[in-house]
Amino acid sequence: MRKTAALCVGKLYKFEPVLTENEGFLDTLKAMLQDTNTAVVVNALAALVEIDNDREDGVGLNFDFSTVMKFLTALNESSE
Repeated sequence: MRKTAALCVGKLYKFEPVLTENEGFLDTLKAMLQDTNTAVVVNALAALVEIDNDREDGVGLNFDFSTVMKFLTALNESSE
């Protein structure tokens, strides 16, 4: 369910960006990047990238080497 919720936040942002930010959904997505379920991590990252592309100022996606390696591992382990 969390993996679907992450993608829903990305879609919600397209229609209600202010609501998405005011309710703290962006912070929730960023926290989901630390989830143990790889599908959740990948979907949260996909949603954040989608939102980052829509915003003029971005969402502050700055990752260090270890975080990027975690994402690559999650991507490799994801069947979807």
